[in-house]
Amino acid sequence: DDPSTPDLIPIIMDVCVADCDYGPVAVSVQVENRGGADVEAGALLELWADQDTGRVLVASMTLPAIAAGTKIEGVQFDLAPADIGKFGWFAVVNPDGAGSECDETNNEDNWADMVCP
Repeated sequence: DDPSTPDLIPIIMDVCVADCDYGPVAVSVQVENRGGADVEAGALLELWADQDTGRVLVASMTLPAIAAGTKIEGVQFDLAPADIGKFGWFAVVNPDGAGSECDETNNEDNWADMVCP
């Protein structure tokens, strides 16, 4: 653990499904940098649906710069009903391990609620 490196942590804040058949579906994710160094723009945030068959990548985006000790208020993934995970979603930041983080074990968050039958 190196305190002079960034430490990105995703947190799924909210899931909103207006209609399970027609959508829209929105998943909001906040990303914190709990490390001691700024993160330049360009880190990747992925959203994976948790299905019977395993994880399926449904969306991704590039994040803005996040200063040390701060968080971005939230980004929203707008999804189709087909992207709803039977068992929820996983948000994964920096999935390829690019750059150096002080803790690589906290790069994902799970929303484990079934939102549609």
